[in-house]
Amino acid sequence: MLKIVFDTTSTGRLHLVNLKQLGGEIGLRIGSDNDFFGVINVGGDAELIKNIEKGKTGIVTDENQFENESLFKKINDKNSKINILIGSKKFTEGWNSWRVSTMGLINFAKGEGSQAIQLFGRGVRLKGYGNCLKRSSKLDYNVTPPKYIRKVETLTIFGVKADYMAQFKEYLEKEDIALNDSIREFKLPVVSRFNDVKDKLKVIKVKDGINFKKQSKRLVLTTPTDEFMNNLVKNKIKIDYNAKIQSLTSTVSMELQYQKDEVVLQPQHLAFLNLDMIYIELQRYKNEKAYYNISIEKTVLPEILIISGWYTLFIPKALMEMDSFEKIGRINDICIMLLKNYLDRFFKYYKAQWEEPYLVFGDLKADDNNFIDEYSITLFNGERFDEFEKLFEGIKEVLINNRRLNKYEDKHLNFRYFDFYSHLYTPLISIDKGIRIEVSPVSLNSDEKLFVDRLKKYCDDNPSAFTEKRMYLLRNKSKVGMGFFEAGNFYPDYIMWIAEDEKQYITFIDPKGIMMLERNINNPKIQFCKTIKDLEARLQPTCTDKQIILNSFIMSGTSAADASAFYGVKRQEFESRNVLFLEDDDCIEKMMRKLIPV
Repeated sequence: MLKIVFDTTSTGRLHLVNLKQLGGEIGLRIGSDNDFFGVINVGGDAELIKNIEKGKTGIVTDENQFENESLFKKINDKNSKINILIGSKKFTEGWNSWRVSTMGLINFAKGEGSQAIQLFGRGVRLKGYGNCLKRSSKLDYNVTPPKYIRKVETLTIFGVKADYMAQFKEYLEKEDIALNDSIREFKLPVVSRFNDVKDKLKVIKVKDGINFKKQSKRLVLTTPTDEFMNNLVKNKIKIDYNAKIQSLTSTVSMELQYQKDEVVLQPQHLAFLNLDMIYIELQRYKNEKAYYNISIEKTVLPEILIISGWYTLFIPKALMEMDSFEKIGRINDICIMLLKNYLDRFFKYYKAQWEEPYLVFGDLKADDNNFIDEYSITLFNGERFDEFEKLFEGIKEVLINNRRLNKYEDKHLNFRYFDFYSHLYTPLISIDKGIRIEVSPVSLNSDEKLFVDRLKKYCDDNPSAFTEKRMYLLRNKSKVGMGFFEAGNFYPDYIMWIAEDEKQYITFIDPKGIMMLERNINNPKIQFCKTIKDLEARLQPTCTDKQIILNSFIMSGTSAADASAFYGVKRQEFESRNVLFLEDDDCIEKMMRKLIPV
């Protein structure tokens, strides 16, 4: 974003440069040496500069007596770097540009309706496919638009203290242009079943009153100890710079073949570090993440970066050859990305280490982070608003009256909603392919949905298995639910409890395709089925009223044949590590046999 919009690879102070030969133009750039990314075009340029200096804004002001090429006139150049224009009059004085994508307006059009419409017209117009002047949704001939073209064709308007929006809406309707009226958010309430639970369900938690940031002694960021390095090596930080490189090179019309080269930083790369800039950026990131119990010393940063083995960096090797000064910014950018990730891991590692003696089995509470009050559902299809509004009103009414859905599963178009009686809240939601629907908290993916389907079928087919046991299921939210740093910051998708009088089985289940895991049968997420037993033994003394049995399973959405070819091991080897396959009709039965041997 820094490179694309502001033409810089690093943060810095905003500079406003009064271009004296170009009356009314003030150039915008980051730092004193970068190219201009924007232009202010106003009548009183000198007065504006004085006001900024008086205001003590932290913006650097300067003037240039020699620049004689208008930045404003460069806006429509094919490779123009001018991305921001400030000065609304330019939009109402007969100037045209196909590049307008966003307008931000302050105190504009207060009673100036005609000027507002002129301004909006500049932004709404676009070149269109084959110079047809139409948006892709309005083309008269058969052509497949690029996937994200609608984003590019959308004009976004932000306004403060401006009363023109009603006029603008009327103008757009006359022009037959789609508004944000094609997007609507609905709320769908959720019914908690916490009060229906007959058992005190146990969770792994930090003892009440314990706070790592406030109570631990201050940490100093250092090179990795042997123990921390071992943790990093098991779950390396991965930086794939290829996508970013493609984006950056496209802005300067360079052709670059996509290469998945793995590169390690060398001394010649670190020799050109802008250490002050990197240090400032890392401090800013530390403050943003509220890591206020960590101190960072500037001198340690190159020492961390020169150590290899804790990260994997993918970037074409040609772009890491130090044969031009323009590559220095990229090296600094990569180092910042690596150090931010290192700081995150450093914090999480020592937090987990410090909290370990304070972990206990506690009781699940009604306000646990894994419970939700409602879904926010965003529909991107104006033609469907009415029918979905009726659908959601109907679901609400059923939930209010019955506290459950009338049947296990129902579907409207590609919107699936279902109610598994053992899940601790209802409904659950899954979205098939079709019209665009976004759900928050995120809906179930196909593997997560299939797991619930198979679990329900097992329960329905084996009622005798639960005559003396109670089974409960709860989705486990990423980042805020129960996570396991020792397993590579692993947040399994589900927690399942099977409760008996004297025992409680707590099982963490993660339905997922396993081709994206590290290509190693001993990777931390798979090995968690073994390391969780150490956690079980350590925490058992914190629960005196019953025995707790911990287990972990991965329910693979990847087929056994594909997984075996990828990892180079047979199905039996996967199953011995509690990796079962959702393609198997008996996968839940296999899991239950492992959990509670007969």
